[in-house]
Amino acid sequence: MILESAASELNLPKDVLLGASLMHLTGHYEAVIENYKNIVEYNNSVLIVNTKTGRIKISGENLQIEYFTGDDMKVVGLIKEITII
Repeated sequence: MILESAASELNLPKDVLLGASLMHLTGHYEAVIENYKNIVEYNNSVLIVNTKTGRIKISGENLQIEYFTGDDMKVVGLIKEITII
């Protein structure tokens, strides 16, 4: 709560100050995840990644990691469901 208040007072994005993950979606076919920690599970129908605050699970068909770096990754395929676990 203190860091969230500081972010608001300083007009800083919460993802920068808190290290929170961000996800950008383009329709049902593309997702970019920023600030993830590591990949827990990956196959053509599911991707699970650890974040600082939990896990993100993407379910779908023909899922592929198009690229990944230490900071972000792009997932393509038919995205059917995204769950925060």
